[in-house]
Amino acid sequence: MDIRNHSSNSSLLAAQHLEMFLLELSYCATPSRKNIHKLRLSIKKLRSIKKLLGYFRDCSEIFSMSDPIYSVSSDIRTLQLNCKLCKAMETKEEKTLFKIWKSRLTEKKSEFLKKREKFDYAKFTQEGKSIISSLVDISDVELLNILNKEVLSEEERLLRRYSNALETTNAYAIRKHLKNIIHLDAIMQKNSDNIPDRKYMKAAVEIASRIGLWHDSVIYDHESDNVFKEINGKSFSNPEYSEKSLDLLRRLDQRMISLADSLLLDIKKTDLNHY
Repeated sequence: MDIRNHSSNSSLLAAQHLEMFLLELSYCATPSRKNIHKLRLSIKKLRSIKKLLGYFRDCSEIFSMSDPIYSVSSDIRTLQLNCKLCKAMETKEEKTLFKIWKSRLTEKKSEFLKKREKFDYAKFTQEGKSIISSLVDISDVELLNILNKEVLSEEERLLRRYSNALETTNAYAIRKHLKNIIHLDAIMQKNSDNIPDRKYMKAAVEIASRIGLWHDSVIYDHESDNVFKEINGKSFSNPEYSEKSLDLLRRLDQRMISLADSLLLDIKKTDLNHY
C-alpha cells in the first residue's frame, strides 16, 4: 500500500496507519517480544482513527481482519510477560509455572503463525485503498474536526471511568482512553499549529505508564492462580510478588489521586465549550 503522493492529509494519515499494520505483521515471521509489541501497537493506533477510516464508507472489514491477529498477539504478549516475570522467581512453584507457560507460549506462537499465513494481504490492501480513496476530498480543517471530536469522546469516557479508577478492568480501560487521546493529540499537533495544548498530557503519559506496570503485575498474579487451580485444584500466590503488586497499586493510587483533580480540570478547561 503506497503511502506516497496522496492528495490530502486525511488519505495520507489513513495510508500510514494501514501500511504500518501490514509492515509490522510482515516482521512477525519471528514473533519476538519486540515484534509482537510493535504489531499490537500498530493495531491500537489503527483503531484510534476508526472514525476517520469509516467517515464515508464501511471500514468493518479492515477490523474483522486485524482483530483476530490482535487477539492472538495479545495472548502471546501475556505469556511472554509471564515467562519473563516468572523466570526471575526462585520458588519451586514458579519453576513449574515457567515450564507450563513456556509450553503454552510455543503453542500460541504456532497458532499466530498459522493466522498470519492465512491472512489475506491482497484483500486487506484492496479494502485499505478503497478507504483511502474515499478520504481524498476531506480538508485539513475537517480532518482536525474529526480527530478532535474523537478526543472529546475519549475524554468523556475517561471522566465517566475515573470514579472507580483502581478496579482492574476499569483502570485498564482508563489506560486505553489515555493512550488514544495521546496518539490523536499528537496527530493533530503535527497537522496544525493552532491546536490548543492539553496541559494534562504529561500527567496522562505518566498515569498510562503506571497503570501498565500495575496491570502486568495483576495479570501475573491472576494467571499464576489460574494455572495452579488447573493442575492441582489449589490457589497459588507468591507473597513476595503479591506484595510488589500491592505496593504498585498503593503508589499508583497515591499518584492518581494527586494527578486526577488537575487532569480532569485541565480537560474541562481545554474543552470548555464542549462541556
